[in-house]
Amino acid sequence: MHRHYWPVPVREYSGPFNHPLADLFRPMHFLSAAGSLDLEDAGDALLVKVDAPGFSAEQLSAELDGNILTIAGSVSEAEEQNREGLLVRERRSRAFSRCLQLPETVKADEISTTLEAGVLTIRLPKSEVPAAHKIAIGTGTKSVSET
Repeated sequence: MHRHYWPVPVREYSGPFNHPLADLFRPMHFLSAAGSLDLEDAGDALLVKVDAPGFSAEQLSAELDGNILTIAGSVSEAEEQNREGLLVRERRSRAFSRCLQLPETVKADEISTTLEAGVLTIRLPKSEVPAAHKIAIGTGTKSVSET
């Protein structure tokens, strides 16, 4: 008995891991964990935790513009070796940038950060939400055009 094996088109596979070529069509950012973040509401503050393995505090930056928080990291390394008259240079660089729209306004002058074990934690204290303000409506006889 002779069996015929027909290739099944990629679109008929049930998931991306079932086809050996599926990895070619994935975005490349999955290769690095740097920049992955969590946003947590801690009651009186928002906590942003960013994975930044291999980055020092000098290689990271954070900026708050209104309610947009931008976190970035950049590192470049160069290594040079001279082996038996052969010069070997190796350069590596990594960078990430993440923008996050915060759900609430924060007190910009009280923001604090810590970098421990490759995790950058940014504590953003919430600002007081202004209470509703009642506006009195006047009942005068003047019309708007008379003023």
